[in-house]
Amino acid sequence: MKLSAHQSQTKWHHHQAFTLIEVMISMAVVALMFVSLYAGITQGLAVIATARENMRATQIMIEKIELLRLYSWDQVKTPGYIPNAFAERLMPSNTTNSSTSASSVDGLATPSGVGTIFVGTIQLGLAPVNQNYTNAMRLATLTVTWTNGNVRRSRSMQTLVAEKGIHDYVY
Repeated sequence: MKLSAHQSQTKWHHHQAFTLIEVMISMAVVALMFVSLYAGITQGLAVIATARENMRATQIMIEKIELLRLYSWDQVKTPGYIPNAFAERLMPSNTTNSSTSASSVDGLATPSGVGTIFVGTIQLGLAPVNQNYTNAMRLATLTVTWTNGNVRRSRSMQTLVAEKGIHDYVY
């Protein structure tokens, strides 16, 4: 049996076409894939930003703790010698987006510009140690807070500062 060219061509076009429903379903699947990809990228960037802010807060606290350990014992004992509050930026070396004027965050003067501002406090108190050592040690508590969007975040660290600490070896 021999088929004519017209019959085979009609049969071929019939199998090659897509229906409107198939096209709509495939477009919905593609749209769902793009929305999922966009949501994944957005969530990943938010996690990276939060990790960067947490790391900067930890870096600020370690810097202040190391600075505390270098003070002499007389400086540690002198009320008001060590500042109780401080402010730092997310990227301290970023001078292209900051101006020379100052603004105020929680009553603390900070350089103005774009970026996250970390506001910190240092509290010195008596160390929870044996009574024989209370005059020779202080407990330093550092707290850093910042705002990410509408969420206020906070981190803190504690360390002991001793009369016979590292400053006797440095100076």
